[in-house]
Amino acid sequence: MSDYYTPPGDLGGSGSSVPPPPPPSPPGPAIPPARSGGSIVLGLVIGLGSMLAGGGLVWVLSGGQSVPQVISDLLGAIAGVLPFALIVLGIVLSALPKTRRTGAGILLSFGIAVLIAGGLCVALLAGVNTIP
Repeated sequence: MSDYYTPPGDLGGSGSSVPPPPPPSPPGPAIPPARSGGSIVLGLVIGLGSMLAGGGLVWVLSGGQSVPQVISDLLGAIAGVLPFALIVLGIVLSALPKTRRTGAGILLSFGIAVLIAGGLCVALLAGVNTIP
């Protein structure tokens, strides 16, 4: 018996034998997935720290300390722009491969801050006694 495959219609041995297909190659080494750059914890610290700083600005503006009107207007503008700046910063950092995890942490911190603020708001509204 020869090493070559003989098609069923070619039993007479006319010499048109086809060699067998090569054996499948073994699978290559597993390539680990590339880890995105940055740190989620760093993003959380940046985001929550900025949110706390914005809350401090609101506290200063609400009468916690007396400040001149010009400084009060400037702090009010900063406190109003800060959440939007954090969202934009988080999206931009998430789009870059080297800082993807840091951007995700900033966006997570924004979501955490919204949940905490909403919970505090509901707790304060539930605690208000409107019936005399």
